[in-house]
Amino acid sequence: MTFARLFNVHHEFGSRRLRKSCSWRWDQVGPLYVYDGLDNKVGVLEAHVNEIWTELGVSRAGLGGNFGNSSHFYLPLIDTLPTMHANVKVVYLIRDAFEYCRSMIARGLERKRGWIYNPSPRDRETYVEWGSWDRLRRAAWIWAFQNKLAHGQLLQLPKGSCKVVWTHDIYPRAAEISKFIGCHLDAKMVAGQRVVNKTGDGPVRRNVPYAMPPPGEWEDADREKVLPYAKEIAQLPLFERK
Repeated sequence: MTFARLFNVHHEFGSRRLRKSCSWRWDQVGPLYVYDGLDNKVGVLEAHVNEIWTELGVSRAGLGGNFGNSSHFYLPLIDTLPTMHANVKVVYLIRDAFEYCRSMIARGLERKRGWIYNPSPRDRETYVEWGSWDRLRRAAWIWAFQNKLAHGQLLQLPKGSCKVVWTHDIYPRAAEISKFIGCHLDAKMVAGQRVVNKTGDGPVRRNVPYAMPPPGEWEDADREKVLPYAKEIAQLPLFERK
C-alpha cells in the first residue's frame, strides 16, 4: 500500500478476482496455474489483464504505459509480466526477513495452506519436518521460498526492465524508482518520510497486534531461526544490498 500511494499507482487492482479465480497446486514438476480452466501462466495473466482493461474502459494499446499496479499476487507470474506490455517495468520489493516473520505471525499467515505457504512433497526433508517446526521457523522458510521463487523469475526478465528494492530503501531511492517506472511521486509522503515496515508496538494491520516484540528485542535463539534464511537470500545476485 505504501508503494502504491508513494508512486501514485494502483494497489491490487483486479487482484481479488485473480486470487479467487486463480489457484495453484503441485504436480511432479512444479506448481500448476489454473485460471478459469487455463493451465498456463501466460493464459492466467492474459485473462487477468483483459479484466483490468475492461474495468478501466480502455484498450491495451490506448492505455500505453500509464498503468501501475502493486500486488503480491503477481509473485508466481513475474516472468510472464512482459506479456502485459512491451515496455513493462517491474519493481520487486523485498522485505527484511525478521520484520516479515513478525508480521506473518501477527496475521497467522504461516498457518495458511496452499503451495505458496507450504513446502512441496518434492522437498522431502522439509515436507516431512514441517509439522514439527514452530511458527517462527515456518515464517522464515516461507519468506525465503517466496523470494527464491521471485529471484529465479526476475533473472528471466529483459535487461533493464527490473529493479529490486529493499523496503527500507524506498524513500532514499524514491526519485530513482519514480524515474524508472515513469510515475509521479507523492510529494507529501516524500516530505513526511514515513518509515516503511517500522518497528514498534503499533498494530501490523488495522487492529491486529504484533505477537512478538521488535526484532532488536528478540532472544538469540529466535534470531538464529531466521538468520540462515536471511543470509541465504541476501547472497543471491539480485538481492545483494548495495
